[in-house]
Amino acid sequence: MRNSKKPHHLPAIFLLNLIILHIWAEEPKRLCDLLEIYECPSNTGRGYNRSVGASMPTSSSAFNSNPSALSMDKGFGLELLAAGGTFDFSAVSGTGRVGAGITTSMPENTFFGNTTSENPIDYATRIEDGEKFQSKKYNLAGAMNLYGKKQNSVFNLNAGTMVVYNKDTKKSTFGGGGSVSLGPISFGMATLSDYWQHYDIYLPEQEIGDPVKYPILSTSWGLKLPFLAMDYTKLVNKVPDHEFTVTIFTVGIYYKSWIFTYSKRTELSERATYDLSSDIWSYEEEKVNTFLGAQYGLHKYLLVGIFYNYYLLNEYSIGVTIFI
Repeated sequence: MRNSKKPHHLPAIFLLNLIILHIWAEEPKRLCDLLEIYECPSNTGRGYNRSVGASMPTSSSAFNSNPSALSMDKGFGLELLAAGGTFDFSAVSGTGRVGAGITTSMPENTFFGNTTSENPIDYATRIEDGEKFQSKKYNLAGAMNLYGKKQNSVFNLNAGTMVVYNKDTKKSTFGGGGSVSLGPISFGMATLSDYWQHYDIYLPEQEIGDPVKYPILSTSWGLKLPFLAMDYTKLVNKVPDHEFTVTIFTVGIYYKSWIFTYSKRTELSERATYDLSSDIWSYEEEKVNTFLGAQYGLHKYLLVGIFYNYYLLNEYSIGVTIFI
């Protein structure tokens, strides 16, 4: 009797076909070619040209978890996020082979960031008041293309490094990462050190103890096709006696002058969850959130967008990116 099971080599054949199509396409197009928003080569803020994190809605949300995700296109981009009267700034620049970026606040405790330590009372107060987490860290990142001819190469290898300065502790931590892409498939890994402050509401402040250094591990898989990018990112905080995990699945759709983003975030942690509609706190380990974004290229030098739930408050925020 013949074996009726389907052959196991079909996924490999499918992947091979994707790579062959990518190689033999007559004119491999970058986003600037496809959208016709601005002249090629594209400026640094256009996410489709990132090695990993191409579907992420902002440049800072990509390179803060993996510095090799910095776009290295020639030019300069300035990014602004505004929500509830507060502002976050980021800037990126590239030469074609090398890229650099700086942000005034890490995306900690935001949709695309990791879960960091926070005083439980302060956390409960700001969530009930609808206030975003105030990160007091600066991030300076750099990346380099080690192998591959710009964005049209079938195989690309990038590496990046970052330094994070904490204004409160006056300390700096360092991290690094790499990414590799083969045709439309990409993979990235990165690690960063940070300090975790344990809080106990039943202990006086002088008995809480000093912050403990811990690693943050980031892994990501990506798929880029014309007009579509998908990424799966996993962030793991290995703090003493605990492990907090965040997984983020993101889809970016590029249509004419529009960029649409959908993302699902799943967090496994001991943090309490607040239901904004019922004003009730719960203590479920798994917390699932959804992000939506829409951006429009008004001009080859300007991209504007509106985001939902970027700061995990069910809020709306405005994003503006200027290209030079």
